Parts: sequence; C-alpha cells; structure tokens
Amino acid sequence: EGSYSPDGKLIAFASNRDAYQRELTDEEQAMLERDPAVFMEIYVMEEDGSNVRKLTDTLGYDGG
Repeated sequence: EGSYSPDGKLIAFASNRDAYQRELTDEEQAMLERDPAVFMEIYVMEEDGSNVRKLTDTLGYDGG
C-alpha cells in the first residue's frame, strides 16, 4: 500500500522487491525465509508507476 506525496506527483511505498531481483547469499536467503520484512526498503515512484527509486538501503525493517 502506497501513499501519495502532498502534491500528488509521487507515491511512496515499502517493498522487499530487491530480495527477489538479485542473487542472495545463503545467509540472506535464510533471513528472507525467517522474516521477509528484513529486506523491506522504502521506494518512491511517479504516479504512473515509472521512475522507481529506492530511498533506503538498510538491513531490517524500515517502518514502511
């Protein structure tokens, strides 16, 4: 579930999409299996779904 920016041009959302778009180490795979939220990051994108940008890059839940 995303949230629109005040001007309505961007949508912010949390996703663990990065965990499925790259090869994980054995340790990362085990972490993902225990808790998929461990790879949650905050992203923004244009309202039409284009230009997705990752804002965070930390291990662990980011509160999105």
